[in-house]
Amino acid sequence: MDLDLILTPNHRQYYWPQRGCGLTSDDLFYSLAVPLVSSLSRNIPRDVSRRVVSNAENNDKTFEVSVDCSHFTPEEIEVKTVDRDVIIHGKHEEKMDTHGWVSREFTRKYTLPEECESEGVKCGLTSKGVLTISVPKRPVQPLGDNERVVPIQVIHQTSDSTDKRIQN
Repeated sequence: MDLDLILTPNHRQYYWPQRGCGLTSDDLFYSLAVPLVSSLSRNIPRDVSRRVVSNAENNDKTFEVSVDCSHFTPEEIEVKTVDRDVIIHGKHEEKMDTHGWVSREFTRKYTLPEECESEGVKCGLTSKGVLTISVPKRPVQPLGDNERVVPIQVIHQTSDSTDKRIQN
């Protein structure tokens, strides 16, 4: 009995009982094997505990991101800035947890708002494993930022010269 032939969808077209072949032991095996194989091929939902939960808040004073990194040690997390992006990467090799061996890896990328400078990025990790990235915003410039006050320089005239030029 050829397992590839049994598991192919075209198998049924060759062994229809209506074509006069009748039922064979292979047909019975096919009817048992197909539901088993199809249930194994379904997408299995990922374990909820493996998902990385994040939250981003953009208010008037700061841009702040919180990421759940409770499955990672500080040595397994890297935070870096590239241009206007903040990239968070966490990775650990296989280690034992309550259900067996597990390895995890994630990457999050956030683009900073225009009011934020990448040099101001600060991050901290709480004891519960929440990584917080905070970036202060520049103060908003009042309208007319191309306007400047020009100081007036007082020119003293002497009796020798009535025309004295302004020197910088």
